[in-house]
Amino acid sequence: MIVMIVLLALTGCSTAEDAAAARTRVEAERIGRVMVLVNSRRSADAFVRVAEAEQGPHDLRVRALEASGDKFEGGAVVVLQISVAGPFTGTIDTGKGRLVSATRCYRYTIEHETTDSEPEEIDCGRWPSPPPTGR
Repeated sequence: MIVMIVLLALTGCSTAEDAAAARTRVEAERIGRVMVLVNSRRSADAFVRVAEAEQGPHDLRVRALEASGDKFEGGAVVVLQISVAGPFTGTIDTGKGRLVSATRCYRYTIEHETTDSEPEEIDCGRWPSPPPTGR
């Protein structure tokens, strides 16, 4: 059993959960580009409004956890919680994919630089969980 786990780890195998988590990163990078390119405004609140309106190919939920500052006056900081849910397939899964979800948090430091859209993954534990949405 241990040998199989080690082999799976060494061969780059992934699960449906891994694929969902990787999708949060893809969405975080895309949302970062959209926030910076589409939004010429300066305030962190304006960036949040753009980010929270984004939709993706999976059930995508974007929630602002922090928004402060101005990109031209010391920099804006935006922290987003990005969740995806849907059918994902890893390299060791078979079939059409399992319904799984993943949530990750990302910080953007927006200072009118070329790296403004690059997300930094951070721990979500600092912020309280959102209330249930009833869906």
